[in-house]
Amino acid sequence: MLSLVLALWYAFLMFAMSKLMTKTTEYKWGDDCIDTMAGGAMAAAVVLFIHSCITGGFHALHGAQEDPPSFAQTCIMLALSAGYIAAAAFLAGPLAKKKKENMDSDKYAMGRFISAVSVMIGFLPYFSCVLSFAHLIIDNLGFAQGGVEGQIWLAVVSTAVGMGLILLIAKTSLGKKEPEVCDVLIGLGGFIVGAAWASFLDNSVVMMLESEDGGHPFLPKVQMAVCLTSFILPTYCLYVKPLQKAAQTK
Repeated sequence: MLSLVLALWYAFLMFAMSKLMTKTTEYKWGDDCIDTMAGGAMAAAVVLFIHSCITGGFHALHGAQEDPPSFAQTCIMLALSAGYIAAAAFLAGPLAKKKKENMDSDKYAMGRFISAVSVMIGFLPYFSCVLSFAHLIIDNLGFAQGGVEGQIWLAVVSTAVGMGLILLIAKTSLGKKEPEVCDVLIGLGGFIVGAAWASFLDNSVVMMLESEDGGHPFLPKVQMAVCLTSFILPTYCLYVKPLQKAAQTK
């Protein structure tokens, strides 16, 4: 029920922000950013709601689960993740075309709605795969909740799966034949790897604070995020992104 309320809240927030931005800023300014935030938030809410229906209890997006799913329930979640991947791959092109048709005409509101729905569909496999892998490895292989060993295995397996998806696109002709599938799989691979290692780092920070009785972990997490961002962001902007653009032009 809480997940459904959250989904409705973000749908309302998307509508309210759309009205606010159109009244206070230049026409179409910031549309993509707002649609991405709203679509991503709705995707997270949808995944949590569906996973809650599968498990029959509250389902958290991050951290230990009060009522972890069984192996059969986890398999259902993985099957849904595969369905989300297929939906994102095959609906991306038609939705993008429909969005452009509406945005170029006088149907601006419908174009924004299609844009947010397209983003939501694109994010569904991201959140579903990350949560399903966590359940499969940590909750169904006997690892302790919050234990380092389970987090390491999750990070290693997620890295292998993510790199496998990226190599599948890089080493085959799938990317040229199916560009929509290429975008979904590359984004999914990167997200799975990043989310797993971010979870591992977050869990490690919490464990260190608990051992030292350091109080609430919010401030140390902010400090860690600022420290990592201070060298990750320049590396991405000055080195990784130019390499990506150079590779794409070849």
